Amino acid sequence: MSIAGTVLIALGLAFMVITALGMIRLPDFYSRVHAVSKSETLGITLVLFGLILHEGATMVSLKIGLILVFVAVAN
Repeated sequence: MSIAGTVLIALGLAFMVITALGMIRLPDFYSRVHAVSKSETLGITLVLFGLILHEGATMVSLKIGLILVFVAVAN
């Protein structure tokens, strides 16, 4: 599970880097907002799932799951 968690965290961080590059490269506000909303949501979701896999079945995983639900509702 640790390897799968690490892979998910790395993929999530890659999406966040792509998001940061999009913020720099895109010309106007609406293009930036669209790019950030899609890729940042996927990036944070992958990172949180990776952290849940890395932690195992603990209270910390439950808290991370609640953060994941909040992110899903907010986006």
